[in-house]
Amino acid sequence: MTKYETISIPADVKKILRNAKGEREWEEFLLNLYPSLEIEGQASIRRASTIANKRRSETNARIQQRIQRQVLTQMNLFDTEIIIELLRVKNIRKAASE
Repeated sequence: MTKYETISIPADVKKILRNAKGEREWEEFLLNLYPSLEIEGQASIRRASTIANKRRSETNARIQQRIQRQVLTQMNLFDTEIIIELLRVKNIRKAASE
């Protein structure tokens, strides 16, 4: 003999489920509903993971570009400092030879 249980749910949820169930028995409807929800849940997780990976890649690319700009800026500043120092030394030598 099969034992039956009652599940308490809000009336508006039951109305939605009743409409989705149509002419099927509750057992058939609920047993068929679970696997499709599980599949959809897994698909949702995969979509969320894909989106997160894409955003992570985009963020990493932006960070890499920012670092490259900072390195180039530092290199340009360093080059400028070297040029200024070379000109200073040249002027000192020139003044000493006069």
